[in-house]
Amino acid sequence: MFNVGTPVGAARMRDSMIYTPNSDLVCSQVIAFRSCAFYQRAPCVLPWHPLHPPVSPTVPGLAWKQSPPPFCNLKLRHIQADEIWPYVGCKQHNLARAMVVNPTLGDQYLYVAFDQDTQLIATYAIGKRSKEVTQAFMYDLADRIITEAPQLSTDGWQAYPNAVKNPFGDEIAYGQIIKEFAEPIQPGRYGPPVMVAAERRQITGLTDIDKFTICTSYVERNNLTIRHFIKRFARLTLAFSKKLDNLAAGVALYVSYYNFCRVHGSLRITPAMAAGITDHVWELDELLAAI
Repeated sequence: MFNVGTPVGAARMRDSMIYTPNSDLVCSQVIAFRSCAFYQRAPCVLPWHPLHPPVSPTVPGLAWKQSPPPFCNLKLRHIQADEIWPYVGCKQHNLARAMVVNPTLGDQYLYVAFDQDTQLIATYAIGKRSKEVTQAFMYDLADRIITEAPQLSTDGWQAYPNAVKNPFGDEIAYGQIIKEFAEPIQPGRYGPPVMVAAERRQITGLTDIDKFTICTSYVERNNLTIRHFIKRFARLTLAFSKKLDNLAAGVALYVSYYNFCRVHGSLRITPAMAAGITDHVWELDELLAAI
Protein backbone atom coordinates (compact mmCIF):
# COMPACT_ATOMS: atom_id res chain seq x y z
CA MET A 1 0.00 0.00 0.00
CA PHE A 2 1.27 3.46 -0.94
CA ASN A 3 4.23 1.84 -2.70
CA VAL A 4 6.35 3.91 -5.04
CA GLY A 5 5.68 1.39 -7.79
CA THR A 6 1.93 1.87 -7.52
CA PRO A 7 1.47 5.20 -5.74
CA VAL A 8 -1.89 6.29 -4.49
CA GLY A 9 -1.73 9.80 -5.90
CA ALA A 10 0.21 9.32 -9.11
CA ALA A 11 -2.63 7.57 -10.94
CA ARG A 12 -4.70 10.73 -10.77
CA MET A 13 -2.02 13.37 -11.16
CA ARG A 14 -0.89 14.69 -14.52
CA ASP A 15 2.26 16.80 -14.71
CA SER A 16 1.28 18.86 -17.72
CA MET A 17 3.54 21.74 -16.68
CA ILE A 18 6.73 21.21 -14.68
CA TYR A 19 9.48 23.73 -14.13
CA THR A 20 12.37 22.62 -11.96
CA PRO A 21 16.16 22.78 -11.71
CA ASN A 22 18.02 20.32 -13.97
CA SER A 23 18.69 17.65 -11.38
CA ASP A 24 17.88 14.25 -10.00
CA LEU A 25 17.18 15.56 -6.52
CA VAL A 26 14.15 14.04 -4.87
CA CYS A 27 11.51 15.20 -2.42
CA SER A 28 11.86 18.42 -0.52
CA GLN A 29 15.07 19.68 -2.05
CA VAL A 30 14.03 21.18 -5.40
CA ILE A 31 11.29 23.26 -6.92
CA ALA A 32 8.63 21.97 -9.31
CA PHE A 33 5.61 23.79 -10.64
CA ARG A 34 3.00 21.11 -11.25
CA SER A 35 -0.51 21.34 -12.50
CA CYS A 36 -2.92 18.45 -12.23
CA ALA A 37 -5.78 17.35 -14.43
CA PHE A 38 -8.10 18.96 -11.90
CA TYR A 39 -5.86 22.02 -11.50
CA GLN A 40 -5.17 23.95 -14.69
CA ARG A 41 -5.41 27.61 -13.74
CA ALA A 42 -2.93 28.26 -10.96
CA PRO A 43 0.50 26.58 -10.70
CA CYS A 44 1.50 24.84 -7.51
CA VAL A 45 5.07 24.59 -6.24
CA LEU A 46 5.83 21.03 -5.14
CA PRO A 47 9.04 19.15 -4.38
CA TRP A 48 10.44 17.00 -7.15
CA HIS A 49 9.28 13.38 -7.11
CA PRO A 50 10.99 10.38 -8.78
CA LEU A 51 7.73 9.53 -10.53
CA HIS A 52 7.62 12.97 -12.17
CA PRO A 53 10.97 13.70 -13.91
CA PRO A 54 12.11 17.33 -13.98
CA VAL A 55 12.34 19.42 -17.14
CA SER A 56 12.89 23.06 -18.09
CA PRO A 57 15.28 24.50 -15.46
CA THR A 58 14.21 27.85 -14.07
CA VAL A 59 16.62 28.44 -11.21
CA PRO A 60 20.21 28.37 -12.53
CA GLY A 61 22.73 27.30 -9.91
CA LEU A 62 20.34 25.00 -8.07
CA ALA A 63 21.03 21.98 -10.27
CA TRP A 64 22.25 18.97 -8.31
CA LYS A 65 25.28 16.94 -9.38
CA GLN A 66 24.33 13.89 -7.32
CA SER A 67 21.14 12.57 -5.83
CA PRO A 68 20.57 12.56 -2.06
CA PRO A 69 18.56 9.68 -0.57
CA PRO A 70 14.98 9.54 -1.90
CA PHE A 71 12.03 10.74 0.11
CA CYS A 72 9.88 7.77 -0.84
CA ASN A 73 8.81 4.63 0.99
CA LEU A 74 8.67 6.67 4.17
CA LYS A 75 7.34 4.96 7.29
CA LEU A 76 5.78 7.82 9.23
CA ARG A 77 3.34 7.15 12.05
CA HIS A 78 1.65 10.50 12.66
CA ILE A 79 1.85 13.34 10.15
CA GLN A 80 0.67 16.85 10.96
CA ALA A 81 -0.14 19.28 8.14
CA ASP A 82 -0.53 23.02 8.30
CA GLU A 83 -0.16 26.16 6.17
CA ILE A 84 2.02 29.19 6.77
CA TRP A 85 1.43 32.50 5.01
CA PRO A 86 3.99 34.56 3.06
CA TYR A 87 3.38 36.80 0.07
CA VAL A 88 5.11 37.53 -3.24
CA GLY A 89 5.49 41.04 -4.64
CA CYS A 90 2.89 42.57 -2.34
CA LYS A 91 -0.05 41.53 -0.20
CA GLN A 92 -3.16 40.36 -2.00
CA HIS A 93 -5.23 43.45 -1.24
CA ASN A 94 -2.51 45.70 -2.70
CA LEU A 95 -2.37 43.97 -6.08
CA ALA A 96 -3.38 45.98 -9.12
CA ARG A 97 -6.70 44.88 -10.55
CA ALA A 98 -5.05 43.36 -13.63
CA MET A 99 -2.69 41.33 -11.42
CA VAL A 100 -5.28 39.81 -9.08
CA VAL A 101 -5.70 36.77 -11.33
CA ASN A 102 -1.93 36.13 -11.47
CA PRO A 103 -1.39 33.05 -9.24
CA THR A 104 2.34 33.80 -8.77
CA LEU A 105 1.75 37.15 -7.02
CA GLY A 106 0.11 38.23 -3.79
CA ASP A 107 -0.71 35.94 -0.87
CA GLN A 108 0.83 32.47 -1.01
CA TYR A 109 0.71 29.57 1.42
CA LEU A 110 3.41 27.08 2.31
CA TYR A 111 1.76 23.73 3.07
CA VAL A 112 3.97 21.57 5.29
CA ALA A 113 3.66 17.85 6.11
CA PHE A 114 5.55 17.31 9.37
CA ASP A 115 6.14 13.96 11.09
CA GLN A 116 5.52 14.07 14.82
CA ASP A 117 8.06 11.36 15.75
CA THR A 118 11.03 12.10 13.49
CA GLN A 119 10.42 15.86 13.09
CA LEU A 120 10.88 15.30 9.35
CA ILE A 121 9.43 17.67 6.76
CA ALA A 122 8.15 14.91 4.49
CA THR A 123 6.90 17.20 1.74
CA TYR A 124 5.54 20.68 1.13
CA ALA A 125 3.66 22.75 -1.43
CA ILE A 126 3.52 26.47 -2.19
CA GLY A 127 0.50 28.07 -3.79
CA LYS A 128 -2.80 29.77 -3.17
CA ARG A 129 -4.97 28.54 -0.30
CA SER A 130 -7.34 26.61 -2.53
CA LYS A 131 -8.78 23.13 -2.82
CA GLU A 132 -6.66 22.47 -5.92
CA VAL A 133 -3.35 23.19 -4.18
CA THR A 134 -4.52 21.24 -1.11
CA GLN A 135 -5.32 18.22 -3.30
CA ALA A 136 -1.97 18.37 -5.07
CA PHE A 137 -0.25 18.56 -1.68
CA MET A 138 -2.07 15.47 -0.38
CA TYR A 139 -1.50 13.48 -3.57
CA ASP A 140 2.22 14.19 -3.26
CA LEU A 141 2.22 13.11 0.41
CA ALA A 142 0.38 9.88 -0.45
CA ASP A 143 3.02 9.09 -3.09
CA ARG A 144 5.78 9.20 -0.49
CA ILE A 145 4.58 7.12 2.46
CA ILE A 146 4.13 3.36 2.79
CA THR A 147 2.90 3.24 6.37
CA GLU A 148 -0.21 1.10 6.73
CA ALA A 149 -3.05 3.32 7.96
CA PRO A 150 -0.94 6.32 9.08
CA GLN A 151 -2.46 9.04 11.24
CA LEU A 152 -2.93 12.54 9.85
CA SER A 153 -3.92 15.68 11.74
CA THR A 154 -4.78 19.01 10.15
CA ASP A 155 -6.47 22.26 11.06
CA GLY A 156 -10.05 23.03 10.08
CA TRP A 157 -9.34 24.22 6.53
CA GLN A 158 -12.43 23.03 4.66
CA ALA A 159 -10.53 21.71 1.63
CA TYR A 160 -8.67 19.06 3.64
CA PRO A 161 -11.35 16.31 4.05
CA ASN A 162 -11.90 15.81 0.31
CA ALA A 163 -8.21 16.36 -0.46
CA VAL A 164 -7.31 13.56 1.98
CA LYS A 165 -10.12 11.27 0.85
CA ASN A 166 -9.12 11.30 -2.83
CA PRO A 167 -5.56 9.87 -2.55
CA PHE A 168 -5.84 7.96 0.74
CA GLY A 169 -9.40 6.63 0.69
CA ASP A 170 -10.21 4.98 4.02
CA GLU A 171 -6.65 3.76 4.56
CA ILE A 172 -5.76 6.58 6.94
CA ALA A 173 -6.65 7.73 10.43
CA TYR A 174 -7.52 11.34 9.81
CA GLY A 175 -8.82 14.02 12.16
CA GLN A 176 -9.15 17.80 12.29
CA ILE A 177 -8.64 20.15 15.20
CA ILE A 178 -10.57 23.43 15.06
CA LYS A 179 -9.31 26.11 17.43
CA GLU A 180 -11.27 29.14 18.58
CA PHE A 181 -9.48 32.35 19.51
CA ALA A 182 -10.57 35.38 21.50
CA GLU A 183 -9.68 38.95 20.66
CA PRO A 184 -6.06 39.70 21.65
CA ILE A 185 -5.48 41.61 24.86
CA GLN A 186 -2.46 43.38 23.39
CA PRO A 187 -3.55 46.31 21.18
CA GLY A 188 -2.49 46.38 17.56
CA ARG A 189 -2.90 44.27 14.47
CA TYR A 190 -0.31 41.65 15.41
CA GLY A 191 -1.27 41.12 19.03
CA PRO A 192 -1.24 37.35 19.77
CA PRO A 193 -4.79 35.97 20.15
CA VAL A 194 -5.77 33.74 23.06
CA MET A 195 -7.07 30.24 22.31
CA VAL A 196 -10.30 29.68 24.24
CA ALA A 197 -11.53 26.35 22.86
CA ALA A 198 -10.55 23.44 20.60
CA GLU A 199 -12.82 20.96 18.86
CA ARG A 200 -11.45 17.66 17.57
CA ARG A 201 -13.29 15.95 14.74
CA GLN A 202 -12.80 12.32 13.80
CA ILE A 203 -13.03 12.26 10.00
CA THR A 204 -11.74 8.84 8.92
CA GLY A 205 -10.50 5.71 10.67
CA LEU A 206 -10.10 7.12 14.18
CA THR A 207 -12.62 4.95 16.03
CA ASP A 208 -9.93 2.99 17.86
CA ILE A 209 -7.61 5.97 18.43
CA ASP A 210 -7.88 8.49 21.24
CA LYS A 211 -9.26 11.66 19.66
CA PHE A 212 -6.97 13.73 21.85
CA THR A 213 -4.09 12.50 19.68
CA ILE A 214 -5.48 14.77 16.95
CA CYS A 215 -2.94 17.54 17.24
CA THR A 216 -1.14 20.14 15.13
CA SER A 217 1.13 21.53 17.85
CA TYR A 218 4.32 20.10 16.36
CA VAL A 219 3.80 21.49 12.88
CA GLU A 220 2.72 24.85 14.32
CA ARG A 221 5.93 24.99 16.33
CA ASN A 222 7.78 24.19 13.12
CA ASN A 223 6.06 27.20 11.53
CA LEU A 224 7.79 29.37 14.12
CA THR A 225 11.13 27.83 13.19
CA ILE A 226 10.46 28.56 9.52
CA ARG A 227 9.66 32.21 10.23
CA HIS A 228 12.89 32.55 12.20
CA PHE A 229 15.15 30.78 9.70
CA ILE A 230 13.68 32.09 6.41
CA LYS A 231 13.61 35.87 6.39
CA ARG A 232 11.10 35.84 3.55
CA PHE A 233 8.49 34.68 6.07
CA ALA A 234 9.24 37.36 8.67
CA ARG A 235 6.43 39.83 9.22
CA LEU A 236 6.72 43.63 8.98
CA THR A 237 9.95 43.63 6.97
CA LEU A 238 11.08 44.40 3.43
CA ALA A 239 12.46 40.85 3.06
CA PHE A 240 9.42 39.46 1.25
CA SER A 241 9.94 37.57 -2.02
CA LYS A 242 9.67 39.48 -5.26
CA LYS A 243 9.22 36.35 -7.40
CA LEU A 244 7.64 32.97 -6.71
CA ASP A 245 10.80 31.28 -8.01
CA ASN A 246 12.82 33.04 -5.30
CA LEU A 247 10.40 31.95 -2.57
CA ALA A 248 10.46 28.37 -3.83
CA ALA A 249 14.26 28.30 -3.98
CA GLY A 250 14.55 29.68 -0.44
CA VAL A 251 12.14 27.07 0.91
CA ALA A 252 13.90 24.25 -0.95
CA LEU A 253 17.32 25.20 0.46
CA TYR A 254 15.94 25.57 3.97
CA VAL A 255 14.13 22.21 3.92
CA SER A 256 17.22 20.39 2.65
CA TYR A 257 19.33 21.99 5.38
CA TYR A 258 16.72 21.29 8.06
CA ASN A 259 16.26 17.63 7.13
CA PHE A 260 19.90 16.69 6.49
CA CYS A 261 22.19 19.13 8.31
CA ARG A 262 20.47 20.56 11.38
CA VAL A 263 20.67 18.40 14.50
CA HIS A 264 17.30 18.56 16.21
CA GLY A 265 17.49 19.60 19.86
CA SER A 266 15.23 16.86 21.20
CA LEU A 267 16.34 14.07 18.85
CA ARG A 268 20.12 14.76 19.02
CA ILE A 269 20.24 13.69 15.37
CA THR A 270 18.88 15.11 12.13
CA PRO A 271 15.29 14.38 11.06
CA ALA A 272 16.59 12.48 8.02
CA MET A 273 18.58 10.21 10.31
CA ALA A 274 15.59 9.67 12.57
CA ALA A 275 13.52 8.67 9.54
CA GLY A 276 16.20 6.24 8.33
CA ILE A 277 16.94 8.21 5.14
CA THR A 278 20.63 8.76 5.90
CA ASP A 279 23.07 7.46 8.51
CA HIS A 280 25.03 10.63 9.32
CA VAL A 281 24.76 14.35 9.79
CA TRP A 282 25.43 16.14 6.54
CA GLU A 283 27.98 18.93 6.63
CA LEU A 284 27.24 22.06 4.65
CA ASP A 285 30.13 21.19 2.33
CA GLU A 286 28.47 17.88 1.60
CA LEU A 287 25.14 19.54 0.96
CA LEU A 288 26.66 22.24 -1.26
CA ALA A 289 28.81 19.71 -3.11
CA ALA A 290 25.61 18.01 -4.25
CA ILE A 291 24.33 21.24 -5.78
